[in-house]
Amino acid sequence: MDISTKVNIALSILSFILALISSITVIMTLYQNKKLIKQNNQALETSLRPYISIFFGQHYNL
Repeated sequence: MDISTKVNIALSILSFILALISSITVIMTLYQNKKLIKQNNQALETSLRPYISIFFGQHYNL
């Protein structure tokens, strides 16, 4: 094997390793975002619940 073939093989292996690391990073980021979105949705649901109040006041006939 000549030097250019060895360099191409090494660069191909490094490219594959970097692509694998990138894919793992994307999967981890998506998983963390999913958890964050789920927490935000739960907080949003509790903050948007209707607040119902009833006033029992006196009624005056004039």
